[in-house]
Amino acid sequence: MHIISRFTVIFLALASVLTLMAIKNKVLVGEQEFFALLRVEAVDGVVPAGPVEVSLNDLGGREVNATENELQRLRSLLTREADPNLPRVHFDPDSLTINPVTQRMNFALTRDASLVDLRQVVVAHPYRRRNEPLPLWYAPLGIDLRGGVEFRLALYDDDGARVAADEDTVVILRNRLDARGLSEPQVSRLSNGDVQVVIPGGTQADAARTRRVLQTAGRLEFREVLAVFGDGGPREPGHKVIEVEPGVYRLSETEYMGFTDVLYPAKPPFRGERPRRFYRLAPPGLTGQDVSTAYPTTQDGRRAVGMTFTTAGAAKNNRFTTSIHSRGEFGNGTGTGRMAISLDGVVESSPVIINPSSVSSVVTGNFTQDEIENLVTVLKAGSLAVTPQVLAERVVGASLGAETVTKATWSMISAMILVLLVMGFYYQRMGIVAVTSLVCATGLVFGVLVVFGATLTLPGIAGLVLTVGMAVDANILIFERIREELKNDSDLPSSIEAGYGRALSAIIDANVTTFLTALILYVIGTGPIQGFGLTLMIGIATSMFSAVYVGRTITLLLYRKRQSAHVPDYVGEINLPYVRWRFAAFGLSGLMIIAGFLEFFVWTNPDQNFDIDFTGGNMIQVTFVEEMDQAAVTAGLQRAADAGLQHLYPGAVQMQPYFQGFGAGGGSRQWMFKARDDEASVLERELSDLETEVARLLRRSNSLRTQSEPDEAAAVRIDRERQELMPRVRELQDRIAGQTDILAAQLRDQAFPGLIAEPGSQIRSLEMVENTLRFEVGIIDPAPSDALVRIGEALLAEPQIREAEAQAGENAILMTLRFNQLPGVSADFDLDEPAAHRVRALLAEAGFEGDRLNGHAIAAFRAYSQFNVAAAAERIRTERPFPSQEHFSGLVASQMKIQAALALAVALLGILLYVAARFEFRYGVGAVTALFHDIPITIGLLVFLGVRIDLTVVAALLTIIGYSLNDTIVVFDRIREVRKLNPELTMAQVIDKAIAQTMSRTVMTTLTTLSVVVILFVFGGDGVRAFSLTLIIGLILGTYSSIFIASPVLLFLDRPAKPGETPEGEDEMPVYGPGAELEPR
Repeated sequence: MHIISRFTVIFLALASVLTLMAIKNKVLVGEQEFFALLRVEAVDGVVPAGPVEVSLNDLGGREVNATENELQRLRSLLTREADPNLPRVHFDPDSLTINPVTQRMNFALTRDASLVDLRQVVVAHPYRRRNEPLPLWYAPLGIDLRGGVEFRLALYDDDGARVAADEDTVVILRNRLDARGLSEPQVSRLSNGDVQVVIPGGTQADAARTRRVLQTAGRLEFREVLAVFGDGGPREPGHKVIEVEPGVYRLSETEYMGFTDVLYPAKPPFRGERPRRFYRLAPPGLTGQDVSTAYPTTQDGRRAVGMTFTTAGAAKNNRFTTSIHSRGEFGNGTGTGRMAISLDGVVESSPVIINPSSVSSVVTGNFTQDEIENLVTVLKAGSLAVTPQVLAERVVGASLGAETVTKATWSMISAMILVLLVMGFYYQRMGIVAVTSLVCATGLVFGVLVVFGATLTLPGIAGLVLTVGMAVDANILIFERIREELKNDSDLPSSIEAGYGRALSAIIDANVTTFLTALILYVIGTGPIQGFGLTLMIGIATSMFSAVYVGRTITLLLYRKRQSAHVPDYVGEINLPYVRWRFAAFGLSGLMIIAGFLEFFVWTNPDQNFDIDFTGGNMIQVTFVEEMDQAAVTAGLQRAADAGLQHLYPGAVQMQPYFQGFGAGGGSRQWMFKARDDEASVLERELSDLETEVARLLRRSNSLRTQSEPDEAAAVRIDRERQELMPRVRELQDRIAGQTDILAAQLRDQAFPGLIAEPGSQIRSLEMVENTLRFEVGIIDPAPSDALVRIGEALLAEPQIREAEAQAGENAILMTLRFNQLPGVSADFDLDEPAAHRVRALLAEAGFEGDRLNGHAIAAFRAYSQFNVAAAAERIRTERPFPSQEHFSGLVASQMKIQAALALAVALLGILLYVAARFEFRYGVGAVTALFHDIPITIGLLVFLGVRIDLTVVAALLTIIGYSLNDTIVVFDRIREVRKLNPELTMAQVIDKAIAQTMSRTVMTTLTTLSVVVILFVFGGDGVRAFSLTLIIGLILGTYSSIFIASPVLLFLDRPAKPGETPEGEDEMPVYGPGAELEPR
């Protein structure tokens, strides 16, 4: 019954995780929201009886295929089942179908219908579709595995002070990105209050659009409406409103009514349409800074939005609304009596002022619930009054992410297989217990990550692989204890009980300290480092459960009818004079520490020992037209340095081949370059100072307008002074955003002229004949035939494509696509990406021109982009000259260094306190001394090997702290036990005996963990190479220091027990489990 109850607990634990995973990925998959567009021609606002076509678009404006779900939604709207208050539209129910070619919805009107009524029925309501269930083991991938765009933002208030983001800030930024058509934006608050924005699968064009969105402060303003133009206004000169530049409108005749002002467009009534109403507005009377909060409410039974103003805002609001009211209809004036609420120059609402207000006011209108929520969001957006500043920008190519997934997967599989083979071979029958525990731990940690919705990043996978290596340590501790009990002539059941009971103390202590370092990484780290910390914490918890509970259950099952067992002991006790060798060890360690300090501070430039995470700079991946070896790359950089580009001096640039196999001769077509950017750091400091000054001037002008005797003239002068600074602010923003492009141009034109193709040149040729598009894209590796078939199938999923065929060419893929209909025309071509301009140039060479050229270029580029995504999914790398790039702000570099130093200091202090509490203060001193030994030597060796310190190296150093302490605590635990059982031995003899007894465990744990990390180093790819190399060095040093540094320190701090005093450790040694009453014989 005892075994049955244990299996019941295990079954419930596994079933719970699997159930939660199923709920997460099969049930709570969420839904997509779409909006409809009418594809009809109206005459004088009337749609004639006959066929009507309705297309379905996602929130980014991209057309998608309609399904039966949306067809039934349209039917419920047309029949008014969804809302009886909808206008009546006469249609033929049998005509409601989905066109099999265009995948659009169609129905036939039996009578003429008002265009306004038809829009109200078909367009004004969202269409929702439940997402498809995901695979059970699905976990979202970070951009380092999937490709995409990542930004890190700092937020500043109007005082220029850096502020922490709150949930409202995150929601508003996410809504802004959603509204601008960026795919699946992930916005999250980092532990230090900054904001991280990730666009999975995003391109360089998405990066540019995202930056523009993020650098918009989102200005909310309240202005008096002076005049309205367009439908529904007092006059109807709609044809005289022109768009002079994107989003900027004026009257076409500047003398018309004497107005030369910029006109503010109303938010279009339906998504995807151009504005049809325009406002001439007075200067701002209130801004978002004056709004305290906003909330949905009702008034006279109608939906409404309530606003509460700040103390200063209430006084301004009273004067503002009183002035508007007095000039409006309700004040017997001749004005409009309306107030416009605008966000970023678009009028969201224009309510009539019926009565003046002060502290609070209510905006009423014919709002839908969605409109209410949007207006509340707008008002809250204005009240945030923060300005985002981009600290870091990263673009990762999709093919790079796909390749990384492959490497990480093979690393994980190889590590698992190796550890399972070693444990099975060494411990034989008990190896089955270790194998079962390891498989259980790996499945549980991944399952928990899935349940929590954690994003899987490359450092996260590294944490998972490391967990595999560290998970066997608990099993090894237990097996060695059981072996010792059997060696002391205990029977098998008693040995198993004692083994698990006595090993538990060391297991808990060792894992708690490692968990502490992982927790510090999670709290202080950002992005992928947080993912590593989270994975490590979950891995520690699940591996303890698997080893102690699952392993014990399997052991009891395997040996339930046996009274004896053979546990191999290939290593055994290695009795050596460890303590006597301490002086030689101290001398060797002292020399290594001194050499490490000299290497870091004297023999090299300390600043060049840090990666761009800590210095600021740019990273760019380059594809050469031919293979380049180390010597050729170094010669090219030296050529650029000789030409005056000192930041490209080979000694100052990190360069490494990408996707180069282990043991290759050094040749690769793709290389990664990292270079400091001191110029950008200067520009960023200037921008920060300017933004602080702009905020100060804005605060001053607002103060002049809200004081007891407002001084509008002085406020206008200050506003003018502030506006004079804005061109320089925008110039600096653009220059900082373009720093990676400058590095790319320098590498292409001066370091490697003729060896790097022009951006967009991967599209070798392109032609469009009627509705057929053909293009050729250069690739680096040959494409398998089955991959070409899947690429064609992927493009066929697009609603506008009827046929798709991919063929292999000479280092290229030839695509042939046939559209359902000819691409349309467009007056605008706003695609800002080299590949888009390449497409347009090739079509222009073929004779296309004007709006037809723009429309065909947009359609062709979208098709190419879809091909790119499909090719990346097949691990096919195209010949993009610069597949990925990253800019990291120099402003955040010092902050990162402080965070890294703080993380190490907190970890050391926490370890000292924990070990002192669990053992004695001198044990804590010994443990921390070993860590002070490991860290500087590891850093010195890394610098000597040319590895620069980045965030992943800091994560590895913290992991080393945990692992080294793990090893040290196992030895300390045995020292305490041996001293208790052998009070007649001297401290030196106790230390030698304890180390000898634990040597078998030390060798096995070090070999298994080290083998896993070596696999990670060899097969894990360049993204984790510095991380894994740091761990390799640290694991070796940690094992060495626990034996020759930490333990001998106890000898120096030892004091003899006084007569009659209980020997140290007698009343401190905790023993857990049923085997606690057993004493070794």
